[in-house]
Amino acid sequence: MTHAPALRALVALPLLVSVIAGCDTGGIYPLRSRSDVLKACQTPTSTWLRTTDAPTVEMLIIGQPVPTSPTVAGTEHCFMRMVLEQDSSTLYEAGSYVLDASGTGTFFVDTTYDYELITAGLFSRRGADQIRHATAIEQPLTIAPSGNRMLVTIGGAQHVYRGLPEVLASANPSTQQGAEQMYLLLNLPLMSSYVRVEGFGGYRMSMYAGT
Repeated sequence: MTHAPALRALVALPLLVSVIAGCDTGGIYPLRSRSDVLKACQTPTSTWLRTTDAPTVEMLIIGQPVPTSPTVAGTEHCFMRMVLEQDSSTLYEAGSYVLDASGTGTFFVDTTYDYELITAGLFSRRGADQIRHATAIEQPLTIAPSGNRMLVTIGGAQHVYRGLPEVLASANPSTQQGAEQMYLLLNLPLMSSYVRVEGFGGYRMSMYAGT
């Protein structure tokens, strides 16, 4: 069976629209829980990804169509980082960033969402956590071009990221590794929403009974 890269990208792209758009502004209401505080991006964005053999997918949503462009003073540019593992464990950091003309700046993490898959007994499974930081966590940031890719350093860790269309086109589901990577890519929009539901995947989901 042949797999056309363009067709794969066309099929998968709509499933990622909610992620690229920066999600909603209203959150998940009404729930017997702290409200979702993720804000929609106020500027056009670009989406960058890297995959590993683990397999793991890391996604960056950067509040500029051209990530190397300096941010505009007085305008909030969103920056989101999501790490999704094969077992659906998810780390999602959301906030804003500033970047100067040299490609040096800071990532301000306002909220951290964390979900770790735990297969032990029911009451060991807390589920997803939402941590609102009273003072934003500042992570040093650099962004530099690397051909048609981006070399991004966040908090001292440097990696090469590819644009979303390139990643979708290159994933080959006819191989085991490619199929695992495609599974994670298709799981991104789901987990980016689920991880924001307080208690998701754990016993604390019972707080929503009757809502």
